[in-house]
Amino acid sequence: MTEDLEYCKSWFPQDLLELLTFENEGKYVTIRFKHFVSKETFGKTAAIVRQHNGEYVSQGKLSHFKVLPETQQESRMDREQLVKDALAYAKHCVENLEKAGY
Repeated sequence: MTEDLEYCKSWFPQDLLELLTFENEGKYVTIRFKHFVSKETFGKTAAIVRQHNGEYVSQGKLSHFKVLPETQQESRMDREQLVKDALAYAKHCVENLEKAGY
């Protein structure tokens, strides 16, 4: 999952990157500040995370951003599309059987 970490790091400019840590936690990547940051820096980081469908998890000293890397999102969407396609095909088969008198 090193590629997920590197991929997430690529979203941030160098000045923000130096303030952050990245960790794989299951299928998610967590992003934390190394130390307290200004409201402006927090806002910039939060905006970048939101652009990538991430969220902020408020847990006091354990607060962090949580992101599902797009590589993981794509595989989830692929499964959803496969289910939709299978259901559409099943409906098509039933319609054809009904037309044939079954």
